[in-house]
Amino acid sequence: MKSFFRPILPELLMVAIMAVLAMAFMSPVFEGKTLYQNDIVQAKHMSSEVDKFQKETGEYSAWTNSAFGGMPTYQIKGAPSRNVFQWLFHAFKLFLPGYTVAILFVCMLGFYFLLRTIKLDKWLALAGAIAFGFGAHNLQLIGAGHVSKIYAIAYMAPVIAGVLLVFKRKYLAGGLVTAIGFGIQLVTNHVQVSYYTGMILLVYFCVELFYAIKDKYLLHLVKAGVTLVAAVFLAVLPNMTNLLTTMEYSKETTRGKSELVKDGAQTKGLDLNYITDWSYGIGETLNLFIPNLYGGGGSELTNNSDSYKVLKANNLTDENTWRYVQGQSYWGNQPFTSGPHYIGAITIFLAVLGLLIIRRKEKWWLAIIIVLSVFLAWGKNFMGFTEFFVNHVPLFSKFRDATNSLIIAQIAIPILAFLAVRDWFAWEADPKVKLKKLYISTGIAGGLALLFALIPTLAGSFTGAGDAGLPEWLREPLRSDRIALARQDAIRTLIFVLLAAGILWYSLRDKMKKEYLFIGLAVLILADMWMVDKRYLNKDNFSSKSQYAQALKPWPADEAIRKNTDLSYRVFDVTASPFKSGHASGFHHSIGGYHGAKLGRYDELSVKYIIPYVARLQGLMNVEKPSLESFQQAVAEMPVLHLMNTRYLILRPNLPLRNPDAYGNAWFVDRIKWAANANEELDAVGSIQLTNEAVIDQRFKDQVGDLPAQLSVSSQPDAIKLVEYKPNYLKYEAETSQNRLAVFSEIYYPYGWQAYLDGKETNHIRADYTLRAMVIPAGKHTVEFRFDPQSLKTGQTISLIGTLLVLLLIVGMAIVKGTRLKEEVSLKI
Repeated sequence: MKSFFRPILPELLMVAIMAVLAMAFMSPVFEGKTLYQNDIVQAKHMSSEVDKFQKETGEYSAWTNSAFGGMPTYQIKGAPSRNVFQWLFHAFKLFLPGYTVAILFVCMLGFYFLLRTIKLDKWLALAGAIAFGFGAHNLQLIGAGHVSKIYAIAYMAPVIAGVLLVFKRKYLAGGLVTAIGFGIQLVTNHVQVSYYTGMILLVYFCVELFYAIKDKYLLHLVKAGVTLVAAVFLAVLPNMTNLLTTMEYSKETTRGKSELVKDGAQTKGLDLNYITDWSYGIGETLNLFIPNLYGGGGSELTNNSDSYKVLKANNLTDENTWRYVQGQSYWGNQPFTSGPHYIGAITIFLAVLGLLIIRRKEKWWLAIIIVLSVFLAWGKNFMGFTEFFVNHVPLFSKFRDATNSLIIAQIAIPILAFLAVRDWFAWEADPKVKLKKLYISTGIAGGLALLFALIPTLAGSFTGAGDAGLPEWLREPLRSDRIALARQDAIRTLIFVLLAAGILWYSLRDKMKKEYLFIGLAVLILADMWMVDKRYLNKDNFSSKSQYAQALKPWPADEAIRKNTDLSYRVFDVTASPFKSGHASGFHHSIGGYHGAKLGRYDELSVKYIIPYVARLQGLMNVEKPSLESFQQAVAEMPVLHLMNTRYLILRPNLPLRNPDAYGNAWFVDRIKWAANANEELDAVGSIQLTNEAVIDQRFKDQVGDLPAQLSVSSQPDAIKLVEYKPNYLKYEAETSQNRLAVFSEIYYPYGWQAYLDGKETNHIRADYTLRAMVIPAGKHTVEFRFDPQSLKTGQTISLIGTLLVLLLIVGMAIVKGTRLKEEVSLKI
């Protein structure tokens, strides 16, 4: 038994060190405090309705009406699934706090595993794990609450590790590692990061193909390819619940193909301008190496800065003004940023060394993907390259934020860096040759840092796009502060480069065990990254649990609105940007919300009609003494709000406004306006009387059937009323003297909603661009809508089968491995 545990004890020590480091960085968590993560707060609001429904009934609802008028919940609250990788995802967090400590720990653990896979010493692998795990972008993502994204990034390393094992001819072990790593990454449901992982591995495969042709080992390449296809298959199967529903949903979202024609063409994904809104400036790329070269996220300016002094002289040091000015420390190309994508002074220096001393194919693979990553991050600043990928590379147009592609460099640069250290110590070359390479890499990295320390204005003017809105007396002090920040960090980077170079230089003297040098390198890297990370995530970001809970509580306006106990109506929160806030979704059926993949037709309706309403209402807010009557008059002239059954608006946290003109849950129309295409349909919504007429795409003509050309007069008015409501079930009672077309103030979604008339399934159609409609025959009838998507049921079945297959494979491998280990122990005895 001792011989079994002895090899793993050092690894367990490394795991323990990583856990301790993660806990130390997030120490306020253990003092009873909570990190305010905006995305987590928004997600809790968005899932409020389905969480409550599931708690009360034990049933998962795949639809919610609490956001954007109604949408599937797949991307808000994942559907129940018997997914083995979901269990492993939770297991690897070791019961650490999942939104903070566990994320940082898993980032380090995954990268440590990768480096150990490629035969790095455990202490050197620990140094690499620290460099990757404490990457500044990781901490910024944690602070913002982008939990699924950062977990997906964490599992890039195990996926790469599995692929590298396969190409080292360890087909079975490598295939299983790849399947587990990719399977867990898919659990995070961040398709963009998985896509980047695929790009990394595709380039690796192309490099391997080149060498396979050159060195004649194509048969091995085929075996590796078959193994990896099987691994991906095993990773995908247990995740099919999520993948099937996501694939189906994506067709109808802003990421899918729009039917609207703009500038003579239909869009096949996100708008190019939207994709490139956040683009790294070409010079700004240097902040991967010098963090404050282009400013940071806002905490860098201190009370000793010139900006603060001039504000003090003008009696403007109140908290809000000072926080705003601190936010202006960034002057790069992006609209704003939470901080630079700092990878580390030492890590970049070691990567430069790697380009000089690594002689194997890994160098070319890593160099290619680093360059690709940077070029794509430049976005609109390198538009020809970006447009090529958007127009010609499959699925690339589905993803927003060009700067996200730096995730590729974020993992590739540390791999290159620590392969360099491994090769430095394994390289049996003349010390003079090694010294020459060290001097060159130090000269490149250190010289660049020294250059910006001496002449920081080489980076640019140090004036930002937003400076024009600042008072003239503040602009020059702010520019001076930005220059000072850049110079300080350039000097800082130079010091860390020289210290790391000193360790490598000292290693040539053969007077100290290399393990001690690796520990020294790890300590230096930790110091480098820790200090920068604390600029963006520190104790000031944590609050008491009671303060955090306050963010989830209803406002006085919410409380007042909830006194209305009608089955279903909607609320419009105009206190901020209603499509970037999920607050109202936490307490009402909202026409706003917070999500990166809204239903496409609803988004198009919002852009054309609702967003201009917001501008008008917020303009009234800026009037010195706005009257309630002015708001009521404005709302009365906003028919799309009435169409969406928007019964209340939240003007301020303590000021709700009732809209008496809301159309209700359903109504009958007298006429149909047929639209030849999406543009005509959307335009007509703003030009017809929506209570009397519905605009319908002519593709639905066959489903409408016979309706009277002229309605006959009836002594009893036709009526339709909602009598039962659940997120995934609606029941109406209708009475009409003749066949009528009913419009329901519910979002039309073609996958999963089934309509029933008196218990028999029937057709329903789309009306008014986004809503549902149905022909109801004369008489008294019961109308029901049920959301029961086939994709969800099929996915759950496939997931169960996939889980059983993976478990059988894991158990089988464990038995084989255990038998072999037992035989080895017996032979030794």
